[in-house]
Amino acid sequence: MEKFEVNFEKMYYGFPVILTSFYDENGVAHVTPSSSSYSLKDLMVLGYNSKGFAAQHLKAGADFVVNLPDR
Repeated sequence: MEKFEVNFEKMYYGFPVILTSFYDENGVAHVTPSSSSYSLKDLMVLGYNSKGFAAQHLKAGADFVVNLPDR
């Protein structure tokens, strides 16, 4: 395979899509996709826009489910 150098300040190369499901304050179920995630041992970090719908509801709610779909 040929190698080449890239000089990008930021480079997003993609991660598996994760689906996070949660209920809003009215009990309505929601599912939101995310491809920003990292895991190490028993820790998982999910990336959401802090002003976005999902982040606001995840912060306010007590329960959510992280779904790791296969192909």
